[in-house]
Amino acid sequence: MLLYESNQILVNNTILDSANILVTDLDSMNLFHDFDIAGFLGTDLILNNILSINYNTYTLEIKNQYKPSSKDCILNINRLEDGFLHSLPFVRLTSSIKGNTELNGLFLFDTGAAATIVFSSHVSRMIKPVTLFSKSTKIMGMGASKSGFINLAQIDAIKIQNKNFDSIPASFSNATAGILSAPEHNGILGNEIIKRFYCTLDMTNGKIYLSPNKLYNNQFTVNCSGLQVRYESLKKENIIIHYIAEKSPAADSGLLKNDRIIFVNGKKINTLKEIRQILSEPNKEISIEIIRNGNKHTVTFTTEKPI
Repeated sequence: MLLYESNQILVNNTILDSANILVTDLDSMNLFHDFDIAGFLGTDLILNNILSINYNTYTLEIKNQYKPSSKDCILNINRLEDGFLHSLPFVRLTSSIKGNTELNGLFLFDTGAAATIVFSSHVSRMIKPVTLFSKSTKIMGMGASKSGFINLAQIDAIKIQNKNFDSIPASFSNATAGILSAPEHNGILGNEIIKRFYCTLDMTNGKIYLSPNKLYNNQFTVNCSGLQVRYESLKKENIIIHYIAEKSPAADSGLLKNDRIIFVNGKKINTLKEIRQILSEPNKEISIEIIRNGNKHTVTFTTEKPI
């Protein structure tokens, strides 16, 4: 791992002067093949610049200043004392988990988390989601460099100031290490909610500005098959089964981990987005043709909502 000082870095149309570049081998990070990553923008970029993210166009803009609009929901950024966590933006949210179970606390504002909200392991131990919810399921939570099991359930609501999201899927972590094991906060606010806003982060002044975009009223979806998939390699030529939830429609069908998927409902599937969209539809008969040990097999099952 090497550290270089660069005279300039160009991010979109913005020039950053005297930026440090850390050079390492990303293969050593065991990144999942879902991710086509050339590198990461570090927290120093967030700390020293104003970043605006447009999820309608999937663009990021670096600004010198930002003028809030009347539609903006303004969140105060909280900074934790912990050395690593201190550089990350935490916001205060209210969550109605079930019935009279309400939680008010700090959540990491994480644009890279593929989830609505993930509760930390200390919250999971307190809430006991397996007994609290009449219907929950265990799934594999996948990040850029690691994975772990989480419980998925439907909570009553998340409130971000005057913005309410009702009856949404939420994850409960069982982590024993890392961010989701830290007792200083209650979890992570993920991209499945954040992407519903035009989002501007101003860490210097301790503010996050959110304004609803065209995704705001989209329904929240969940995997209705129990089948989780990923690319077999960075070439993204093949899609394989990564995990199958216990007692799910996919588990009962006889599919196995590492089966290579060729066709779904008679159609060749080329991207993860395609197959994940199909698997999020409840009460639908699915036919999957796979290759296992060089032999072709076809299985069928009917999807159902897991929560």
